[in-house]
Amino acid sequence: MFRSDFSEVEKIVNVELPDVLTAGAHESSEIDATGFTRGCLLVYLGVLEATTTVTVTVTHASASGGSFATLYTATALDVDDDEKVYYLDIDLMNPNINPYLKVTLTVANDVCDGGALMLLGGARREAVTQPDDTSELSGSWASGINPS
Repeated sequence: MFRSDFSEVEKIVNVELPDVLTAGAHESSEIDATGFTRGCLLVYLGVLEATTTVTVTVTHASASGGSFATLYTATALDVDDDEKVYYLDIDLMNPNINPYLKVTLTVANDVCDGGALMLLGGARREAVTQPDDTSELSGSWASGINPS
């Protein structure tokens, strides 16, 4: 049986820390996806007020600090879409997708609770190290559960 630790093959990137998102654009720092074959963006939203909308935009560039162009835009999420987790798979092997990414959550008309993170997987040619703002949980497994 093959077993691999998630943290050794995937990189976790904080895109937008969970918080109250005020009206306006919340753009992530540049995400360097060089050396990975796939990405999964996770966006989680709390309660949206009746008039609040959230638009998710992913942009990409061929070089760090380069000119970012729109790769993907989600339609404006509204009160019917709240209290959910949304995901977007990104095929980083696609030659039309550049390796430097940014994510923007644009909140309109009010505030909402939300956040986002990206999982980068399929590391090629190098070991994965997790960012400083991630930590492995310490705790105990329930009786009878063997995680190994």
